Amino acid sequence: MDYVEVRVQAPRELSDILVAELAEVGYSTFEDNDEGFCAYIDEDQFSADAVAEVMSRYEGLGELEFSHRVITRQNWNAEWEKNFQPLIIADKVSVRAPFHEARPELEHEIVIMPRMSFGTGHHDTTALMITNQLGIDHQGKRVLDMGCGTGILAVMAVQLGARYVLAVDVEPWTAENAADNAAENNVQDKVEARLGDITALEGRSPSTLFWPTSTAMCCWKTWVPTLST
Repeated sequence: MDYVEVRVQAPRELSDILVAELAEVGYSTFEDNDEGFCAYIDEDQFSADAVAEVMSRYEGLGELEFSHRVITRQNWNAEWEKNFQPLIIADKVSVRAPFHEARPELEHEIVIMPRMSFGTGHHDTTALMITNQLGIDHQGKRVLDMGCGTGILAVMAVQLGARYVLAVDVEPWTAENAADNAAENNVQDKVEARLGDITALEGRSPSTLFWPTSTAMCCWKTWVPTLST
């Protein structure tokens, strides 16, 4: 199946808001760039009117332009490999693809093959989450990564001492990618990648820590009562 790329040019403070808005209308993958970001969706789910409606809400709040094009899945993967550059977060975490050189001098290394999933550390939200994780005690804790994308936060949680991470996403290829990345980082015995939405938590033991993406925040009010049961 082909995909549609929506390229958005917007100020940084507006880009983060637009990413969350587009996630609400079905966009599951985002790529940051110097001018704003790109958002991706299955071609059969794309609606130019829906994008225009989202953008119209923020007219006048900054310079905002957008366009779209159809790309094939094969080209999508090639673009990821071509544009995915290694990253250092908080001077402690190396995030790289398998084809990049290792950085053994850093405290943590996460190897990610993003494929069609969001979460390489390049977007501010992911980098900030990892920076936040570094200051939180994960030792022996159960963690929920809701809207896991590549599984990067799940891998980080295990490296920081978590005993179990449930990584959930609604996209089949994303759940598969998270499982593959867990194996790539040798944490597959502690990371369970599961396909599903909030219902994937039914009957599960509560988690001590909860890492939601912008698309998963809506799940919190539904799931949080189970913390007391």
